[in-house]
Amino acid sequence: MRFDTAVIVGGSISGLLTAAAIKDHCNKIEILDKDAIPQELSSTSRKYVPQAQHAHLILAGGETAMESLVPGLRKLALEEGAVLLDATRDWYSCFQEGMLPTYRSDISTLCISRALLETLLRKLILENSDNIVFKDSVRVQQIELGEGQHRVIYTSKGETISRAADLAVDARGRGSDAKKLVEEKGIHVKSEIVKPFIGYTSAWFNMPLNLPGNKRGLIVMARSPNNPTGAVLVPVEEGRYVLTCFGFNRNYPPETWHEILEFTRSVRDTVIYEAIKEAKPHTIKVFHKDVNYFHRFAKNRDWIDGFLVVGDAISSFNPIYGQGMATAAIASVRLNEILHTAQDTRTLQQVLTDTYKDPWIVSGNEDLRWSGTEVENRPFGLAAIHTMGDRIARAATIDKEVTTAYVKVLHMLERPTTFFHPKILLKIFSSQKVKQENSARV
Repeated sequence: MRFDTAVIVGGSISGLLTAAAIKDHCNKIEILDKDAIPQELSSTSRKYVPQAQHAHLILAGGETAMESLVPGLRKLALEEGAVLLDATRDWYSCFQEGMLPTYRSDISTLCISRALLETLLRKLILENSDNIVFKDSVRVQQIELGEGQHRVIYTSKGETISRAADLAVDARGRGSDAKKLVEEKGIHVKSEIVKPFIGYTSAWFNMPLNLPGNKRGLIVMARSPNNPTGAVLVPVEEGRYVLTCFGFNRNYPPETWHEILEFTRSVRDTVIYEAIKEAKPHTIKVFHKDVNYFHRFAKNRDWIDGFLVVGDAISSFNPIYGQGMATAAIASVRLNEILHTAQDTRTLQQVLTDTYKDPWIVSGNEDLRWSGTEVENRPFGLAAIHTMGDRIARAATIDKEVTTAYVKVLHMLERPTTFFHPKILLKIFSSQKVKQENSARV
C-alpha cells in the first residue's frame, strides 16, 4: 500500500514508531504533538506524559522490535548511559511464587528513562527520514473522517491549519476519542474495561545505592490475595535510580519520603528498603491509573478507509507488567510487514488490534486476581487460569528451563502458549512436587 500524506496525531512512543513503520509507504508524514519538545538530547519528562516520571523498562521483545524499525537505537541508548541488564542474572526478582534463580539468560532488559528513550527515537527517525516532519506545541482541535480523505484541524503558533490526509493516525493514547469517532460513522467497537485501581509513587536518586551482591535491579511483586503492594528499583542513565512503588485496589503508595520508606519495608521482601534506607531522593512523583481498556477496532467487516488507531488509543493495560512500549513496538513491526501485501486499511487495523490481544489477556487476568478489581463480566474459568499461572510461576522458581520460558513470555519473545509445549508442561507439573517437598522440610 502507498499513501501520499499521512498525519500522525501524537508524537510519543507509538506515534514515533508508527512513523518509522510507514515511512517507506508514504510520500509525506507529519507528526503532531502538543508538548514543546527540546531540540537537544534530554532526559527531562514532558508535561503531557505524566507516566514518564515512573520506572520504565524496554522488554527484550520490544527492544528487538524497536531496533528493527530504528537501527542504532540500542547503541545510542548505551552511549547516553542507558543500562542493559540480563533478565535473570542482574535482577533480584521476588515474583509471585518466590525468587527466580540467578543465571545468565542472555535475555536483556534495557533500562532507560521514558524521556530519553523518546528523545533518541525522535532523533534517529528524523535524521534518517527526509519525508517526516515533527511539529510540536500543536493543539489538535479535530480529526474529521471523510470518505477516503480526512482532515486534521490544529492550531500552531496562533494559526489554524486544516491538513488533508489520505492516512490519518490516532496516536493520542489514553486521551483519544477514536472509539467515538468510529462509532459516529456507524461502526460498533466492542470494548473491554477492567478497573484495578492502581497507584504509583516514584522517587528519583542521584547517588549510589546499597544493592545486594552483584544485583543491579530489584523487583518485589505483589501477591494475591493478601499482599497488594510491591516496588521496583531500576538503574537508568546518568548513574541515577528510580524507585516505583505500586499498589492494587486503591492501596495507593504514600507521597512523602518517610512514608515511602516505610512502604518499602512493608512489602513482601525488604531488599528495596535495605538498598535505599540511607538515601534521599531529589524528586517524588505520584500517578494513579484506575482504568484499563481494550478497544477491539476493525473486528467486524466495516472500517474507515485511511484511518488507523495505534498504541494506548487501542489498549491501555496495567503498566506494572511493562508491556505497553513493547506491544507498541511489536505492533509497529507487524504494521510495517503487512503494508507490503495488504489491500486495505481494515487489514492494517486488524493486525494492530490483534497484537494487543495476548498482552491484554495476560494483564487483565492478573488484575482480576484482586477482589477489588471491577469488571463487567469475569472470564469463564478464571480460577483455573489463575491456578495454572501459579503453577507456572512456582516452577519458574525451581527449574531453569521453565524460568527461561517464563521470562521469554514476560519479555514478549514468546507467546503464552509456549507453556503448553510437552517438555515444558511436564517440568511445570513435576516441579510442583519438588516445591511441596521443600515446603514440608521447612
